[in-house]
Amino acid sequence: MEVGQMQRQWVDYTKSLFMEGFLDGQFSIFEVVSIFFEDSEKLLNDLTFALCRKSYITFRNFCEEQNTDG
Repeated sequence: MEVGQMQRQWVDYTKSLFMEGFLDGQFSIFEVVSIFFEDSEKLLNDLTFALCRKSYITFRNFCEEQNTDG
């Protein structure tokens, strides 16, 4: 893809965001939405880690007890 074509796509995309109300003059709405998604991703990753960690601890405890049912 040519640079000129990519720049044109960027301008069209930015224009559509303005028209749909996702951007204002200072891009503040876009920034709020971006921060929300970044924070959401971090929270989901933390939750996933916590859930996996709990499963690993439970599995390790079963192994230490030599419990074959676990």
